[in-house]
Amino acid sequence: VRQMQKMEAVGQLTGGIAHDFNNIIAVINGYAEFAILNAGDTDALQKSVREIKRAAQRASGLVRQILTFSRKAEVRFAALDLNQLTQDLVTLLSETFPRNITFNFALDKALPPLLADQNQLQQIVLNLCVNARDAMPAGGTLRLTAANRRLNAAEAGTLPGARPGPWLMFEVADTGTGIAPGVLERIWTPFFTTKGIGKGTGLGLSTVRGIVITHQGFIELQTEVGRGSTFRVYLPADEGEAPQPDSAAPSAIPDGHGELILVVDDDKAFREIVTVIVGNRGYRVVSCADGLEALTLFNARPNEFSLVVTDVDMPRLGGVALARAVRQIRADIPVIAMSGFSHDDTDGSDVPEIRKLAHALLNKPCNPGELLGAMHQLLHQLPKPELALPAIRRIEEDDLGRETLANAPAERGNPVTQAATVCKV
Repeated sequence: VRQMQKMEAVGQLTGGIAHDFNNIIAVINGYAEFAILNAGDTDALQKSVREIKRAAQRASGLVRQILTFSRKAEVRFAALDLNQLTQDLVTLLSETFPRNITFNFALDKALPPLLADQNQLQQIVLNLCVNARDAMPAGGTLRLTAANRRLNAAEAGTLPGARPGPWLMFEVADTGTGIAPGVLERIWTPFFTTKGIGKGTGLGLSTVRGIVITHQGFIELQTEVGRGSTFRVYLPADEGEAPQPDSAAPSAIPDGHGELILVVDDDKAFREIVTVIVGNRGYRVVSCADGLEALTLFNARPNEFSLVVTDVDMPRLGGVALARAVRQIRADIPVIAMSGFSHDDTDGSDVPEIRKLAHALLNKPCNPGELLGAMHQLLHQLPKPELALPAIRRIEEDDLGRETLANAPAERGNPVTQAATVCKV
């Protein structure tokens, strides 16, 4: 019971930490992207900034790993190139693993696209490789294999969790110590580890298994004491088209034409980088530190603004209340909401509610191209249907009072009816 209470508290803390940390990553990522676009032909500078951006992306992946274990992460499936993902990760691992470990590859160039969550797939590869490293303290060979597999009914019947059909098989094999029979039956148990205190949490394999199940796959394990272990991860293959290049590159998105954008976020550094990115793409920007300040500004000149970009969780007046208020003042105003929380399981966050009000909801840290792309789409294409304005029923026995109360909302377009006494509406 104590452990369950502890994990519940950790889960609650995780969401808050991730929200703040994602703000920091978004600032790093944003300035790195801005510097790359403005570095000219200075190769050394561009390379340095790209490394900063890559570090921010890895940090973002780490946050998602924590959120995945605490069941707070939204799984976002997209068509991925497993070969490219593996090569990128091994480039990182080869710089940090001991030099007495040799990497071998057997990657099929004809792999179909894999429909998966990129950060979670990276987590599978990373966790299995780290376990393989720890199983080879004196060095050895780490082999990574990716191949197409089509299982018939007979083959699927011999593998727990399998079913007939096309699969993409990813294998991580080592020449290490292997797994003893007494340990084998417990390796998927959370918090179970054979490593010393401070060297392992016991969450790696349990998290891998959870991710694989989420992706409707299964794991096959072969191991022999003294001769190493082989983990084979089977994930459903997508036999559609190959993954397309990212179309959200900022340079591919048309510039603005002086549209006035209201940016609202309680994190000063994040407000500043959004202002820099948006302002340098042909837009005019006004920024506010919270929803109350933004609402006061918007209410004073509602027709001047072309779009509102707002954080969801803010002091004084949050994004939900702000979005609802600005759309009641001006129903056609496009709203983009941003949050460092997951879109789904937010433990009290207003993210689920903002989905009903905003035209777009972006996760922090988002790529600058995602924000600019969403802005361009909303400003130059038809937005989703307008939020219906609420009908207002004013009850006032005084004739002059009824007339005064009705005038203000009527001028904003709200349907208003009047009554002299209380009645059922």
